This record gives sequence, C-alpha cells and structure tokens, in this order.
Amino acid sequence: MSSRPRLEKSGRKYPKEEEGLSMNDESNSDSPRAVIRKALDQWVLDDPNVRELVASIRRLNCKHTLKLNADRVAHFKKRFAEWDMTADKVVIALINPVDVPSNKVVRILIPSYNWQLSRGQGQVPFTCGLFLREGIQEILDRIDEIAAARLRDTTDVVVVVIDFGTVEIFPA
Repeated sequence: MSSRPRLEKSGRKYPKEEEGLSMNDESNSDSPRAVIRKALDQWVLDDPNVRELVASIRRLNCKHTLKLNADRVAHFKKRFAEWDMTADKVVIALINPVDVPSNKVVRILIPSYNWQLSRGQGQVPFTCGLFLREGIQEILDRIDEIAAARLRDTTDVVVVVIDFGTVEIFPA
C-alpha cells in the first residue's frame, strides 16, 4: 500500500457537485479529508491541512507586524503609564487597514483619516494607538470569537494586532 493520498471517485469522469472527489491518506483513515468541490462554477480543493497552514502563517505575520512596529508600541506603552490608564479600560491596537475586514475596523475607529496619503508616500499604513477596550472588544466579538475570548480573559495591558483579517493578542 502506498502512503500517498489516493483519489476516490464514483466511476464518472467528474463527480456530482454534491459529492465531490475526496483524497484520504490510507494509513490513517481518521486524518482530515481534502475534498474537491464546485464553488462559484469552479472546482476548488478544500483541504483542512492547508487551511491550518495558512492560518499559522497569518498568525506569524501578526507577530512580525508587532516586531516591525515595536517603537510605536513602546511609545503607547509609555503614554499608557504617563496618563495613568488602566488595562481594564484601554488597549494598544495595531491595525493594518489594507484588507477589507481590517479597513472596516479602522473606518469605525478613525472614520475621517485619509489613508491614501500614506500609500502615496510608498508607506504601508498602520493604525497604532490607545483605544477603549470596550470598543475593541465589541469589534472582536463580531470578527474573531477566539481573539475576543482571549481579550476578555486577560487583565493585563495588551496589544491587539489585526493584520490581513487575522487577529492576535500579545502582552504589552
């Protein structure tokens, strides 16, 4: 027996739309199954392993975004201390408004800012600042349940990073 995934089909050249073609590793029948299915009139591969890989890369990108903006985060940590703010009221947020979900968040938080100015200077625009924890919590409740729960469960000062639709919570 080969350890390579095999393609199962029902004897037809193409599967019925509702069936799809599935690939399964014969050595472990409990492994997640990749499925070829029709979506928007195109055949697509739906693979849980690839989805998890992409999610991991996006989480790493959030960590990288935090490192690239460490000076801004340090500035707002200093402001946090100078203005005697408390972690239960305020968070530091770092948001890349390039993709649609992040852009919607930024437009809620800073509705009148012209992001094209930064783009015109060849910069990647980032929103970085102190925001009311309650407002950020409401936004996270709508866009990412796991990150929302992590924010709700922490009592420390945190940095909320939203980058290309992925949300990560880091200690400040």
